[in-house]
Amino acid sequence: PYNLLPSIKISNFNYNYEILLNEGWGIIAYLHNESSDANLMFNSIIDSIDIVKDSEGNALWPLFNLNSIGDLQPGKGYQIKMLNTINFQYPSSD
Repeated sequence: PYNLLPSIKISNFNYNYEILLNEGWGIIAYLHNESSDANLMFNSIIDSIDIVKDSEGNALWPLFNLNSIGDLQPGKGYQIKMLNTINFQYPSSD
C-alpha cells in the first residue's frame, strides 16, 4: 500500500518542543524515542482534537472514545484534525 506518512529516524530530539497545531488538518510527528499510548500523549488537548490517523488507517477519535492507534511510535507521523488552533507540547512518557 502507498504510505503517505513515511517513518523517519529521530534520536535525542527534544520531545517537549512546542508545536503549533492549526484548526483543520495537519501532520504531527511523534517526538519521543519510546512508544506511548496516544490517549496519554494527547490528553492535554483531547477536547481540541477531532481525529488523529496513522498511515494504516487506525484512528484516535475522542468523540467516539476510540483509540485503534494504541501507542504512538517513534519516528512516525500522524494526520491530525484540530477543532481549533492550539500550541502543544508532548508530555513526559515516564
